[in-house]
Amino acid sequence: MTYSCKYHVVFCPICGRIQHAKDRNYICRCGYHTHRDLLGAINICNSTEYIGNRYTA
Repeated sequence: MTYSCKYHVVFCPICGRIQHAKDRNYICRCGYHTHRDLLGAINICNSTEYIGNRYTA
């Protein structure tokens, strides 16, 4: 399964605010900060897609 990284790095996993990373570091207004690639991986792991009759993450 492939994922598009286009929108995975804009959601803060703490407050859910949509905000683009200005450089390699993501800093949210709620105070959460991490590396942009790590945030993308976290958001992919936290998302689920319904495909056919099974759930995949």
